[in-house]
Amino acid sequence: MTTGKAVPLDTYPNEMEALMTAQLLESVGIAAFVKPMGGGYGALGVTQFIHHRVYVQERDVDEARKMLDEIVVEAASDAAAREANA
Repeated sequence: MTTGKAVPLDTYPNEMEALMTAQLLESVGIAAFVKPMGGGYGALGVTQFIHHRVYVQERDVDEARKMLDEIVVEAASDAAAREANA
């Protein structure tokens, strides 16, 4: 199996959000990895609270964005329904 070129999908304000996004992508079969911005692991000591970027293979970018957009729309719809029922 050949691997494609890794390209940035999006940047997140911290490691946790980036890792959650990567896990969501991987749960639907899209390979993803997370990389800290700036100095990287070890350069600054603790990196959890700096921006992190999620990367996917170039061929998966459109599918990954579509999947993440669907999750955001679904979450917003769920939140609106909960608010309407409160």
